[in-house]
Amino acid sequence: MTGRHKFISKAFCMFMNMDKMVGKDFEKGLANMKALVEATS
Repeated sequence: MTGRHKFISKAFCMFMNMDKMVGKDFEKGLANMKALVEATS
């Protein structure tokens, strides 16, 4: 995001496509973290 945005438009842009952009990678990272924690416990 570039340019000047007011708070409402910043918040809207941040959450508008966030799940589509990083959702799969986020879930994969959480699964990897869970496996690592469970392996060391």
